[in-house]
Amino acid sequence: MRSGIAEMIKHALLQGPSQFNRIQHWDKDDFCQTEAIKEAFLFKKSIVMQDEHDQQIRQTLNLGHTIGHAIESASLLSTQALLHGEAVMLGLIYELMLSHLMFDLPLQNIEQLLWMKQRIFPGLHRIFTFDELIPFIKQDKKNNTNIQMSLLKQVGLGVWQQAVTDTQVQTAINMTEQLLIKTY
Repeated sequence: MRSGIAEMIKHALLQGPSQFNRIQHWDKDDFCQTEAIKEAFLFKKSIVMQDEHDQQIRQTLNLGHTIGHAIESASLLSTQALLHGEAVMLGLIYELMLSHLMFDLPLQNIEQLLWMKQRIFPGLHRIFTFDELIPFIKQDKKNNTNIQMSLLKQVGLGVWQQAVTDTQVQTAINMTEQLLIKTY
């Protein structure tokens, strides 16, 4: 259920401000309603049908997953492994911070996402450092000679295969760490 909710939040970020604002006050039960699940399914289906071979717009569905997969892998080395959806939820926060640094995505969007995390994922209080995550980020299947991610220029406007440097990733992780420390 938590994995599905994280994916639905990601979908709302990709769909645009009206959808993201619409889900701001939802609780877990709202995400589990048949109509909400159907909407999420239809959104994902529409993206997949536009790009069946995963070469362009479909890659926006990887938002939150490059760092999310790194978080999931790093957590397996600890005594508290995270579920995929928990890692993706945290990955969304880190990748929105990177979107803020690279494209000036408003900090308000990150704060809204943090507020949702606190309500929907209570107890998810994990902070990861650049040194913990970078080996896993570099192993991501989308990367070849450099790190590439799907990010947001603004809520509703995703970009894919966006090259990012180690320094940009480190800055985003450090800034997110400081933000998470304040909210815990």
